[in-house]
Amino acid sequence: MSPRAAERGVRLEGRIACDLPDVLASPANVERVIMNLLSNALSSTPAHGWVAVTAGRDDGVVRVCVEDSGRWIAPNDADRIFDRFWRGDPLGAGRDAGSGLGLAICKALIEADGGHIHAEGGEVGGARIVFTLPTSVTSCS
Repeated sequence: MSPRAAERGVRLEGRIACDLPDVLASPANVERVIMNLLSNALSSTPAHGWVAVTAGRDDGVVRVCVEDSGRWIAPNDADRIFDRFWRGDPLGAGRDAGSGLGLAICKALIEADGGHIHAEGGEVGGARIVFTLPTSVTSCS
């Protein structure tokens, strides 16, 4: 995604913890979800904006976040964006508008692997999509 980000004039950042445990998930599913979230973030972020991917441990799960400085997600839309065919802000529909299936597919893939996904407004505007996946580390008592 780096060439696409550079072409659009968007800074792409990654902050991935180096000590992440393995997760119980399909590598193909995780890759598809991350690529979809990055593609959406790049499509909604104007030139001179940024897209960041972070991953870290969080209470027995790995937490992955894709955040951008693009269009804001309204609180009422945070759950709806995962509905099939829902496409959000009609003002943004002309820019790289998709079918409205990408986030519904992401949700199905993450949930199939025992994880959770949700959306929220970003800290400085824009959007933040967060998903968690269970780790493969089990504790014995």
